[in-house]
Amino acid sequence: MNNIEQLIKEFITQEFLQDKPGLELNGQNLIEAGVIDSLGILMLINYLEQRLGAQIQPEDVVLENFCSIEAIKRLVEQRSAA
Repeated sequence: MNNIEQLIKEFITQEFLQDKPGLELNGQNLIEAGVIDSLGILMLINYLEQRLGAQIQPEDVVLENFCSIEAIKRLVEQRSAA
């Protein structure tokens, strides 16, 4: 697991899994599993921009980009300042 993926997992665990002990982030759809909602996506975007330097564009804010750790990681890699 690379550093970006680990940071994303740690943030999601801290911010969204406090009331869901035992829930694993193993490839499930984060939105369908109720881990992240619309407010959570906004919090996550703020984190990705502030902590990881990603420049998330308005057109990036679609469910497909936030449904899994892998999708979020891809978005960060695409939108990170080189």
